[in-house]
Amino acid sequence: MNFTFRSKNLVVDGSLEDDFISDSLDTSTFDNVGLQLSWDGAAEGTFAVEVSNDPQALSPNADVRAAAVWDALTLSDVPTAVGSPGSWAVNLNQVPFQALRLNYTNTAGGPTGSLLQVIATGKGI
Repeated sequence: MNFTFRSKNLVVDGSLEDDFISDSLDTSTFDNVGLQLSWDGAAEGTFAVEVSNDPQALSPNADVRAAAVWDALTLSDVPTAVGSPGSWAVNLNQVPFQALRLNYTNTAGGPTGSLLQVIATGKGI
């Protein structure tokens, strides 16, 4: 049985003025997940895709989600925002985790006026 979900906006106009963590995405029924990130402005920082099997990771309460155990995936092509608009496509094949989220760390030390968009899709086989 195949399962696919259409695009989901994981982040809409997320401010990169400071560190930023997206909402969590339930990946428990999907083998493959694709993320497409795009940012504008002069963002300067690093991105990480984090995963969790902690039951709290999918709580509707943001404080409970934040208390869950999250670990960054080791990815080979993680970009760094270097003061100009950019984008990044992430292909996650055979994702054995219950949830994922995106973590951005601002390295500019101040406001950058940048906004982040993240669209997710998934497929289960």
